[in-house]
Amino acid sequence: FRRVLFRVLSMLCPLSSGTKAEYGKQWYQRRVRGLSHLVKPVSEICFEILFLFKNMLIFSILLVLFSGAMSASIKVIKNHHGQVPDHPEPCIETCTGSTGKGTTDWRLHQPGYLATSVDISGCGFVDTPIITTSLGGVSHHDLVLGTNSPWHPTKNGFTIVAIGKVITSWSMPQESYDISKAEHGQWHVNWIATGYTC
Repeated sequence: FRRVLFRVLSMLCPLSSGTKAEYGKQWYQRRVRGLSHLVKPVSEICFEILFLFKNMLIFSILLVLFSGAMSASIKVIKNHHGQVPDHPEPCIETCTGSTGKGTTDWRLHQPGYLATSVDISGCGFVDTPIITTSLGGVSHHDLVLGTNSPWHPTKNGFTIVAIGKVITSWSMPQESYDISKAEHGQWHVNWIATGYTC
């Protein structure tokens, strides 16, 4: 490979055949083997530019191959409607976010029911994505029902409704949750959505 590279460089750089061969040898020893004490020829700049161009070309090829592999790692078999999607695969995007610890706008949906709206319009979906959610916080959030069940999902957002506390062998008797408990516990909705942007 080195011989081929220097043959190409020698054809492009304005040097005599003897100077080309000598320069190619010194250039290789200086750049690849680290023998920097060798004197640089006059046409150093020519070989340096071509060598940089070669590296940029190889990097660009690897970047394209890596990007293709990454885009192919996500595949939607059935969409939100349970149908085979008719959008092209390159348009698949995974978008994630959170309503914010201590900044989530909870509202009383009805007695014992808390709700919050989640905006995902920034993802740029063109159709309803597949959404997965969880509830984060510092207290009591691990016993809340309904927080992994998005309501009325669209390409722009969805609603999470906390319908109360689950009874476990460890927990105390059933109790209703209100906005103050959600705010004190810094409850927030974390979400991941996968869908199409074109």
